[in-house]
Amino acid sequence: MLSLSKLVTFSLLSHEIQGAQLLEIKDPITEVSDAVSSEISKKDLAELLLELPVGSSSPYQESRVGADPDMYRSFDEIVTENGYTSEHHPVVTKDGYQLNLYRIKSKNFKPGSKVIFLQHGITDSADGWIMNYPNKSVAFRLVEAGYDVWLGNQRGTKYSIGHQFLDTKSKEYWSFSWSEMGDYDAVAQVDYALKHADQKKMVWIGHSQGTTQMFHALSSNQQYWDDRMELFIGIAPVTALKHCSAGLFKKLSWSIPIVEEAANILGIYEILGPLASDATVAFCSYIPWFCKEFEGFVITHDPEYDNSDRF
Repeated sequence: MLSLSKLVTFSLLSHEIQGAQLLEIKDPITEVSDAVSSEISKKDLAELLLELPVGSSSPYQESRVGADPDMYRSFDEIVTENGYTSEHHPVVTKDGYQLNLYRIKSKNFKPGSKVIFLQHGITDSADGWIMNYPNKSVAFRLVEAGYDVWLGNQRGTKYSIGHQFLDTKSKEYWSFSWSEMGDYDAVAQVDYALKHADQKKMVWIGHSQGTTQMFHALSSNQQYWDDRMELFIGIAPVTALKHCSAGLFKKLSWSIPIVEEAANILGIYEILGPLASDATVAFCSYIPWFCKEFEGFVITHDPEYDNSDRF
């Protein structure tokens, strides 16, 4: 089991984790600094993360005219335009899923730097760590701080569509959850990153679903992760949803059979993929309230909390 000093959580939603010790922080910068090892605290990860406010302005933002140009740029293009190098590393899980693992380097990269592994949340990808302004994007800030930054892409995301023998449009391909992500995706990607970086341990920073899969992984394979993970930072961590107040999840609790039936009738197993896809349009036409609720869940109903110029 990971010791208390190895797990830091921001905005913990539930404490219902079997056999796990959690630290819920009230003064993040102070308490995270105390929790991490002396080696990591030299580059205070907590401070780096907490200095990334949503919706704040920048000279680039204020001078921008029309749509944000990053809207039409790929992961590689955004990384390159900001002066960094992007690497793609194909990884295959034990159950045959083909993933793409990314790595970002600066011109001052030093071999042997501490490995930071960033894992995105639900319906997201590695893009989520670089989509804010350069001085506020988590991945770029960590690269500038001297870390060896790796970014995972879960099975089924736009960067990790593929399997050794399953058709990616089949029901069998899409029959997975965060348990498989924790048991297979996390293991395959972390093993590859540590081997390639010639390191024995890394720091895992997960967002939302990226924490759920790790909580599962810790409960099912504790010794493996104790040997490979020095610190686990959970941003907006999720462990149980029975107390969740979000309308989407409340409706899903009684309507899963309806949603499943609609998906099977239409032959749609990838729901809420690229918003412009024909499959998503068809599904949202069949059950419009589901997509409307999901839109509110992602964007929030209060514009005060939205960085609208980066939508």
